[in-house]
Amino acid sequence: MDDLRPLTERLMLLQDRLDAAYFRPRYKTVGRLAHGWTKRVSRGVGAILAGVDAGYSGELSPMGRSVVEHVVALKWLVAEGDRINSPLRTNYGLQISKLGEAWRSASAGSVDEAGLAAAIASSEHDDHGRDHFQQFAHRVVHGNEEDLLMYNATLMESHATYRSAAVYWSKKDPKPTATEEWVNWESFCPLYLYQGLRAYSGILLAPPWKEELAAARAALVAQDPSLDRILD
Repeated sequence: MDDLRPLTERLMLLQDRLDAAYFRPRYKTVGRLAHGWTKRVSRGVGAILAGVDAGYSGELSPMGRSVVEHVVALKWLVAEGDRINSPLRTNYGLQISKLGEAWRSASAGSVDEAGLAAAIASSEHDDHGRDHFQQFAHRVVHGNEEDLLMYNATLMESHATYRSAAVYWSKKDPKPTATEEWVNWESFCPLYLYQGLRAYSGILLAPPWKEELAAARAALVAQDPSLDRILD
């Protein structure tokens, strides 16, 4: 990752260098979500880099999938603004309710009923199970074809499927080995980190990192000219 590693590492530092963030009016209630999701993208990329360095490239697809999902969620947040707050909180309440039910069924010790009830009460949970772009397939309309491609590629290696086993064997070599990977982590890391940071910067009153993001975009397009049509 010699060519793009310095770019990725520079992008990982940008959010921490932002002393204060003031959100535009239509992002007042979801600004903190955007901050957290952007941090998840940055730390996810850092974890991928650490995995590559340690020789665990074949195990990184679940982390890559999470990065893609959070970048697409950021694009969705930018497009919809504060309107996503209520359905997200409703879905959170539904998840907490299901967790409580599973906990009771598993008899996994005492259940903090008061804590669960408080979490559900604070979540606007309404028992309707409304989707409202909770699923990746719906949110990706705010992304591009590259997002869906990368999601499907990492998904196939994240679950127990033929593909998740195939990365460790080859028909040409019966010994356990790592075959060709579907995801190029060298280009994946700066590409998705750039998109996450750019989306986050767009919800701020004074968008930061203009020069840094412009330079990152130019570097990515220089590596792969086809990216010019999908990068904002």
